[in-house]
Amino acid sequence: MVAGTGEYADATTVNAFIEAINGVCREHGFWIGHEDTQGAFLIHRCSSDEDLRWFNDAMIGSK
Repeated sequence: MVAGTGEYADATTVNAFIEAINGVCREHGFWIGHEDTQGAFLIHRCSSDEDLRWFNDAMIGSK
């Protein structure tokens, strides 16, 4: 399920979303990180596709 919607998302749709976000990250030279203690996202300079690994490992959420 897509978190908070009660609807299912297929892996193809989620993977397309992740790749689109990766494209924006590459275009602007940033990547999205996560601060574990406060639940906030962090924006970092991107030096390689390896920096996008954390985001690429995202899982389809349930609720």
